Amino acid sequence: MKWLLKTAKVGLIALAVLLAVVVTLLPFVVRWQAVAWLEQQGLEASIGYVDIRPVLGAVQINDVKIEAANGERLALDELHLNIAWRPLRQQWLRVENVSLDGLAVDLVTGPGILRVGGIPIPLGESDQSVNEESDSAALQRLSLEQLELHDLSFCYARVNERNERLASQCASLGELSQVGELQLGLGDPGMFSLPGLQLTDLQWSDRHHPLSLAAIDSLTATDIASPDMASWQVGELHLTGLALLPDTAQALLLDSLSLEELSVAEAISAGQLSLHSVSVQLQPDASGALAFAPALLARVGELAPPSAPDASAVDASASPLKVALQQFDLVRLDVASDRPLLKLAGLDVAGFALQGADISLARLQFGKLGVLPGTDDALVLEKLALTGLSAGDNIAIDRLSLGNTRIHLQADQQGGLAFAPALLAQLSPAPQQPSAEATAGSSPEQPAMGFSLGQLTTADIRVDADRELLSLQRLQLQQLHFKDTSFGLDRLVVNTLSLLAPATAIAGVTHYVSVPELEMAGLSKGAEELGLERLDISDPQLFLHRSAKGELLMLTELAALSGPPAAGSGDATAQPAARDTAPLRIRLGELRIGENGQLRIQDKSVSPPLQQQFSGLDLVIRQLDASRPAEGGAVSLKLGVNRFGYLKLAGDLAPFGDTLNTAIGGELNGLDVRNLSGYAGKYIGYHLDQGTLDADIDVKVRQDVIDALVTTRFNKLEVSAIPAADLPEGAEQLGVPLEFALALLRDNDGMIELKLPIGGNIHSPDFSLNHIIGKVLFKVIGETVINYYLPFGLLAKSLVQDSLASLAFQPVAFAPASAELDAPAVANLDKLAQMLQSRQQLHLVFCAPATRQDWITSFAPEQAKQDQADTAAEKTPDKTDKEAAAEPVITAEQVVAMVALANQRTEVAKARLVDAGVKPGQVIPCSVAFEQARNSAPEMAISIGQ
Repeated sequence: MKWLLKTAKVGLIALAVLLAVVVTLLPFVVRWQAVAWLEQQGLEASIGYVDIRPVLGAVQINDVKIEAANGERLALDELHLNIAWRPLRQQWLRVENVSLDGLAVDLVTGPGILRVGGIPIPLGESDQSVNEESDSAALQRLSLEQLELHDLSFCYARVNERNERLASQCASLGELSQVGELQLGLGDPGMFSLPGLQLTDLQWSDRHHPLSLAAIDSLTATDIASPDMASWQVGELHLTGLALLPDTAQALLLDSLSLEELSVAEAISAGQLSLHSVSVQLQPDASGALAFAPALLARVGELAPPSAPDASAVDASASPLKVALQQFDLVRLDVASDRPLLKLAGLDVAGFALQGADISLARLQFGKLGVLPGTDDALVLEKLALTGLSAGDNIAIDRLSLGNTRIHLQADQQGGLAFAPALLAQLSPAPQQPSAEATAGSSPEQPAMGFSLGQLTTADIRVDADRELLSLQRLQLQQLHFKDTSFGLDRLVVNTLSLLAPATAIAGVTHYVSVPELEMAGLSKGAEELGLERLDISDPQLFLHRSAKGELLMLTELAALSGPPAAGSGDATAQPAARDTAPLRIRLGELRIGENGQLRIQDKSVSPPLQQQFSGLDLVIRQLDASRPAEGGAVSLKLGVNRFGYLKLAGDLAPFGDTLNTAIGGELNGLDVRNLSGYAGKYIGYHLDQGTLDADIDVKVRQDVIDALVTTRFNKLEVSAIPAADLPEGAEQLGVPLEFALALLRDNDGMIELKLPIGGNIHSPDFSLNHIIGKVLFKVIGETVINYYLPFGLLAKSLVQDSLASLAFQPVAFAPASAELDAPAVANLDKLAQMLQSRQQLHLVFCAPATRQDWITSFAPEQAKQDQADTAAEKTPDKTDKEAAAEPVITAEQVVAMVALANQRTEVAKARLVDAGVKPGQVIPCSVAFEQARNSAPEMAISIGQ
């Protein structure tokens, strides 16, 4: 028994000694076996120090260096590991401390290749069978009290099947440490918990083509947890000093990032994300277009294996991505390339949610946005606030508010104005035309996306180029929506709207169109109808400017700003489908332009140029409806002319039938004709020197046929002829100077009344302003003169000739050798007296020559009988040479007597007219004579003096 006890004691001592020897030699054995195995793999390996203390659960390894012939390596300066054994009874691995300093490792992958630090790792298939007993004996829990990693370096390389390097990138880490105890549940479903994690000095670079890719100064995360290893939460995450391509392009510089309440599961959600001072530098990519970090993205693409699945090939049955962000803040954003591109300050986003393709946003606002800030200033927006955005099948915005906005347009390559054309060309190069095969195999057309906007408000908005194109002080919009070809707008109000400053400065004119206020209500468009309940343009100021060539400069300048038309745009066959589209039915409730609008006209196409100011512009159109083409809408126009004149028109208008039907009447009062002098010179060859114009207007159009009468009244009208070389065709139709013809129409008060009829089909080629003013006006003047003077004895032959050149009145007949007025002569002169009293500016020329019958009656009565017999026999008064030889001799005393008789006749006629109230100066006797060869009865010719 004693022997047995002694033997047991010796055995225990020997075992203890053996264990002590084994424990003592274990580090050396492990180091030797590890180095030997590594060398068998063809690697150079050394391990400086290994210390294993099983009782304490401590492991220390120093100075590990492993390097392959191709330079791949694994290096470790120092590793400390402390494990508590007691918790292993409860299947709990508790690591008290892990401290690692100076780790560098190369990882290489490729087709059938995996090497870690130069050590080849076999890629054979593993046995997937699971032994339930071994599962029950496996660890169920892992905890780590303290983790400290320093100076880590990890390099990843991808090679092809020939072991040729395709990509090689490295990441280094200054320090990584945990805060609090890490808890990891290894059962089913498992769990993870870590109070905090800190990281500093992270560097990412490419060593295949040396380039620094990214750098992070520090990263801190707190309350990292997962209750089931499927969903994850992070309490807070803070990042400072992020830089992409830090040493070269500086593609992204971020001062700091803060993220709170991050949750990643089936959906990703976060409480608040804050960024401070973000700077983005764009660079040209391979196509020359500006892109974000093209060098970085190219290096990232090198890491993906060629067999990586196409991102577009997504399982349609997979659940859509869900993202929610309660609050996003951005203090400052700067985007630049070779020049500043964008500056944004104070971005605030709340209630962002993404679910598949559907997006919602509760609020978005920022302080100031600038595009191409500096010299170009393509866009400056002082403030934006948006609430209630949703985007999916349709886009909807509850409310959008814009602050002061300035947009500066520049000429594009075609010469038209565009927003930042050079920048847009850099960001979006022209796409290549798709091939016929690609077009044939394209997917079916997607349904059009709808858009709705509840409310829009803006502050000052200005759009300019080389000059101001548009400005408005305030805009309010309510309930805008559109989809496909339909849209609707409940209400639009614009304050202080100005359109297009003239290209050349004009005194007193800032814009072609200025509107203090514009209000629109009830605008709608459907597939077949365009409707507008009300449009009110209050007190507009309009400037119409025609050049010397007759061009309306506002339209010419707008056309120049839009650039030349695209090639083929004028081809009538370019869009055949458009011709088959039925025209829209237009429905208008009320259109009002006024009540105190201003219209200024400057027309340099006439000489002298027209300068005219109209005030009190008030145009109203009510109840136009194309669905009732036979029913006309009410139209009224009021317009002040100069300071004291006006134009008033009112009637109905039915423009939507197959033919035009309208009836409009009105009056024009107090127009200074000098303002129309340029047009008179152009159409009738006369300048209008003075006078005013009143007119009664009656226009009727029935089935495109116009029947109009314009009754004009010219007051104190005076005209003067332009040089004959410049006289237009048609000015000679009257037969006499216009000023003379007007004198025939002018009454004692200086008024001339003309009734100007206008008729014909409005689509006729002859229906034009030139035709009306030129031909019709002269015809009306001639007919008016003739019709007025006909009752006073105007000879009928003037009507046949349709000319005023031979204007004369019925002559006054006298008995031979007599100066007495018979009853017909007195009646004739009384008519002339009445006319001259109403036309006191007229002058009548009286010519009463003595004839052969006067001489015969006075000095040869027998000859008078013979002459009467000859007249009855219708013999010619001309004498043969034989007869002339038989003529009686007329003495000089007889000639004097005949002249005296002629003068007496003129005096008798003038006395009769003067006694009847005619001014003596209106009766002009001509130089009388004895016309002895004239054998007709004596009579006094009366004509109008010119």
